[in-house]
Amino acid sequence: GIYNVRERLDRFYLRDHHGLDPDNLDLIEFRDEVLEGDATGYLAMLDYIETNGLSDSLHYAHIKSQMDVDNHAAYCIFEIYLGNTDWPGGNIKFWRTREPQSRWRWLLYDLDVGLGYWEDYSYDTFEWATSSTGWGQQNQPWATFLLRSLLENEEYRERFINRYADYLNSALRSESFGEILNEFTTRIDTEIPFHMDRWSQDYQYWLDEVAVVSEFIQERPAQAREHIRNNMVLGEDWELTLSIEPEGAGLIKLEGISVDSLWSGAYFLGNPVRLRAEAAAGYQFAGWSDSLLSDSHVYIDALGDSALSAYFEIDAAARLVINEINYHGPDSGDPGDWIEIYNPTPQKLDLSGWSLSDGDDAHVFILPEESFVESGEYLIFCENRSSFQTFFPDVQNLFGDLGFGFSGNGEAVRFYDEQGRLIDRVVYEDGPPWPPLADGFGATLELIHPYLDNSLAESWASSPILLGSPGARNDAFDPIEVDEELPGKLSFAAPWPNPFNPKVTLSFTLPKLDRARLEIFDLRGRQVDSLFEGILDPGRHEFSWNGAGHASGLYFARLRSGDRVLTRKLLLLK
Repeated sequence: GIYNVRERLDRFYLRDHHGLDPDNLDLIEFRDEVLEGDATGYLAMLDYIETNGLSDSLHYAHIKSQMDVDNHAAYCIFEIYLGNTDWPGGNIKFWRTREPQSRWRWLLYDLDVGLGYWEDYSYDTFEWATSSTGWGQQNQPWATFLLRSLLENEEYRERFINRYADYLNSALRSESFGEILNEFTTRIDTEIPFHMDRWSQDYQYWLDEVAVVSEFIQERPAQAREHIRNNMVLGEDWELTLSIEPEGAGLIKLEGISVDSLWSGAYFLGNPVRLRAEAAAGYQFAGWSDSLLSDSHVYIDALGDSALSAYFEIDAAARLVINEINYHGPDSGDPGDWIEIYNPTPQKLDLSGWSLSDGDDAHVFILPEESFVESGEYLIFCENRSSFQTFFPDVQNLFGDLGFGFSGNGEAVRFYDEQGRLIDRVVYEDGPPWPPLADGFGATLELIHPYLDNSLAESWASSPILLGSPGARNDAFDPIEVDEELPGKLSFAAPWPNPFNPKVTLSFTLPKLDRARLEIFDLRGRQVDSLFEGILDPGRHEFSWNGAGHASGLYFARLRSGDRVLTRKLLLLK
């Protein structure tokens, strides 16, 4: 027969999937039964809610610091939608780490009575899950208390309703859910006769049960909308249509999903919808099709069907790239240290007030007024202008003297705009995997292609000619096919500075819109900080970690995106 083998949701599950210390957890099930740690913090949170309620924003803000309200909302929505009436009085597990800033999060499991098994598609599980009196063993007042209390807060209520609508417009659509059902039934259908024979049942029983699930998937969305409308006292549906101009230049984030192309979904009159426009790498937000909306974060309180486009434009500054570096010339015939920056954008750029720095914050060279770089052209920063021009008298767009050079033992080179925003950064080393011929042998570091990720050593080569090619296309240039808007693969750049005290910068590149998680662990494998968890645009992203309050020693930064996990070592020295 067919067996269902799955992971046990215990402290080792949390260790393996979240990188947590299994001996430093509070893990609770049902009402307050302790599996790990204790329930003191959870019960204190419930007491706070009982005493103060959550309608006031100050009390709600406190509870948001105690529990992950987005996690809880998603958890409850799926339990309600799937019709699991063996909940919320049963099949509950929630956890937190025993750290000061940790928040409670819920684990979704044991949904086998859902999808029409106990109750059909028309059953109002929303009312069941929010009842203040309870009429069954599994929805007594203690079990519905937390969700009921949260829904008293206007912010949570609006966001909960819109998150539910987002899921109904995406993953819970009959078509989407139906594809999953078909995938799984097709996968095991040929084994079902053997399974039924093993348990003395009929193949028709299998077909009947699949039909129940299929009917639930087809009919539940419309029923779920009515349940939301009736329980939350909302108006009729209205259709929201969104688009991105130009396509691929950004996305629009709703409560539970992100939209990156033409899309439409149904929402509820009387419940404003929050939209956040976010530019993709190389673009910036330019406005909405509705001229009355100016900010990238807006609320839409529609009276009927509405269409809205988010406009983006090329962010020229974000595309300037450090393209060639001379950090250690030959002993004889040395033009001095210099760096080349390339403008791959389609327009001339005004760089007045922009600045270049090395790994020392005190070393800064600021470009003067009326500093420009044409599309497809270069600008050169040199340590010693006179020495440089001796070897390259015809190079244009030359700036110097810098007043500093670049280390022959590895260095960070940074380029900032006039507002102090980091535009590009390269942390090179003087040995493998970085090209070694640039370290005193007469070659420079040349970027193989200006659209490659220049934080990676494999994107660079030693210049094939002596002293490099300042002010011209790199001689190491390889006309490989490169997506000019997106990086080619997930990458995690070398931390900088490293060793550090107290802050270190961590940057990584995503090849596509994807979920990412960036966390810090100590040498024992305990998570000491979470820097980011969520969905990010394709392109380069940068975060910093402050090690103040942590002991000196070795730490690990772990980046997880999709099915890939990349790790970097960090050395905190105080």
